Amino acid sequence: VSTDLDQNQIASFYTGAMAHARRFTLADRGLDSVDLVIVSPNDPIAMMNLAEECRRSGVPFAYDPSQQTARLDGDELRRSVPGARYLMVNEYELAIIMKKTGWSKEEILEKVDCLVVTNGAKGSTIIEAGDTVLIPAVVPDPMVEPTGAGDAYRGGFFAARSAGLPLPVAGRVGALCSTYVLEELGTSNHRFGFDEFVGRYERHFGPEPGLEAVGRRVRARLAKP
Repeated sequence: VSTDLDQNQIASFYTGAMAHARRFTLADRGLDSVDLVIVSPNDPIAMMNLAEECRRSGVPFAYDPSQQTARLDGDELRRSVPGARYLMVNEYELAIIMKKTGWSKEEILEKVDCLVVTNGAKGSTIIEAGDTVLIPAVVPDPMVEPTGAGDAYRGGFFAARSAGLPLPVAGRVGALCSTYVLEELGTSNHRFGFDEFVGRYERHFGPEPGLEAVGRRVRARLAKP
């Protein structure tokens, strides 16, 4: 990923082994009864296959086309998006999906359970069942470079959801996770402890009892021999 001084980015990529991803299924790996499958950027046919396999087997899935949004055509998107538990995109990717599929935002919301749109410094928006939640961004200190921030948001979001936390809290956890990436050079050079994370969350968003409950469970697991 090449990034200029204004944080604009251009990505280049060699497919390599990813070209063979279409040959594999969730069932091959015994993953046909999991809580959630995240369909991330991959070989386009593999992405369509995974989405279809999830729909067919009744496994909830999140569709996260990310960098492949520009490569997927309208038919591929129309075959992949419907039925997703979550559609996770940034503002630009949502506009591309709407243009390629011919769907309006309202039509997309009829095809997925939850739409999560990240908007960089403007925060993110979560829409589910007609309710819209606006999640503010956490200003980085300092701002170093943005590569990997979207992935960190997703990681925090789904970690919070898997812990049983509600959508607004998951969005705020995702927002804070992404800020840690913005403050470091590289995608995975950041570090934080649970107590530090909760403290910073509360300074920005206020107290959240749900996070403390998760913290107690984490500490209890760590305390076991």
